[in-house]
Amino acid sequence: MLQQLPLSGKVLGPEGWKNLYEVKQGNEKETLTVFVTFTADGQLCPPVVVFPYVKPPRAVVESVPNSSIPGKSESGWMTFDVFSEFVANGLNEWLNQQEIKRPVVFLVDGHRSHMSLEHSEFCDANGILLYALPPNAMHLMQPADVHRCIQAS
Repeated sequence: MLQQLPLSGKVLGPEGWKNLYEVKQGNEKETLTVFVTFTADGQLCPPVVVFPYVKPPRAVVESVPNSSIPGKSESGWMTFDVFSEFVANGLNEWLNQQEIKRPVVFLVDGHRSHMSLEHSEFCDANGILLYALPPNAMHLMQPADVHRCIQAS
């Protein structure tokens, strides 16, 4: 999850690059979620960018790179519906396009938006072994989590 209006006034970008957006201070609760999925050999599935809108403004949707999947929720957090859409129309489609041999293991944290009979049945039917890490085991996925690095800077 990334804050849309960070309080630090710093942004992540290439060193020495002068063409960065101006950062204004704002509400630290204004967030968006970026859900990144990658393979063991480093291939990246198109990420899901979850915006804090029930109906995102056209300009916001158009600002998302074509290689990503726009999502929406009132809070900007991952929800059951956003995750369902991603698994069915993002991850599964991408696996098909890349001709990745099934079955594949899909590791997720134990967040409730990832856990349902519906998700399990869809994944099972499509050769995706959905495996949720138990609570308090997120340190196993920390190499994929850049939030702490961004927050610390």
